[in-house]
Amino acid sequence: MSVIVDCRMLSVSYGTFVALEGFSLELVPGRAAVLVGPNGAGKSTCLRVLSGLESESGGAVSVLGQRPQSASRAWRREVGVMPEHLGLFDALSIEEHLRLGAELYGLNGADAKVRIEELLELLGLAEGRGRFAAACSYGMRKKTALALAVLHAPKLLILDEPFEGLDPASCETVLALLNELKRRGAGLIVSSHMLMHVERLADEVLLLDGGKVVWRSEAKAEGELRAHYLDVVKAGALPALEWF
Repeated sequence: MSVIVDCRMLSVSYGTFVALEGFSLELVPGRAAVLVGPNGAGKSTCLRVLSGLESESGGAVSVLGQRPQSASRAWRREVGVMPEHLGLFDALSIEEHLRLGAELYGLNGADAKVRIEELLELLGLAEGRGRFAAACSYGMRKKTALALAVLHAPKLLILDEPFEGLDPASCETVLALLNELKRRGAGLIVSSHMLMHVERLADEVLLLDGGKVVWRSEAKAEGELRAHYLDVVKAGALPALEWF
């Protein structure tokens, strides 16, 4: 199988601060790589570079055969991105977002309508389709951004925290959707704090801490990832809290 993501010693720096250092990854179609780690570990920085939203400071990165920061318009139609801050417009409704996305991706009217209806129903957004994004809950906004990312059937999905802010039933729906897209040949690069879902999605797990990959492995048996994560990234010791 051809490699669709190839990162070699990728690094990102802001002045003297190193946000990501020595990150390497190969991804082929039909597999999911999931980045885990504490807040500020470099996960979102990595995803921004892979999606072309930020430039690398060092190393080499190829996504679907191109450097993301200088990729062609055709390349952007092969990648689906859900960024950290979702990228929605407050004055557009849920359905208007999807219609606009379909137009930008060159989907024809009949095909776009079928895809939009299926995604609205699947993600529980059909009844609120006319609601402006500014009036939506965080979970509804998150599912709208996910629908936009998958609408054009991309070869690669880059998703920042797809489970965060969702109720348990919605998490199960999103997990089933992502596993089905993977089964159909899409590659996935995902960041998540939800270790229980990571274990059911990932073919490879990369644990980042301080901008570096400190452990990587194929997905393990249920509960093993959590145990290893907490062995590497220590939970804070509870102070006396005598003032409370």
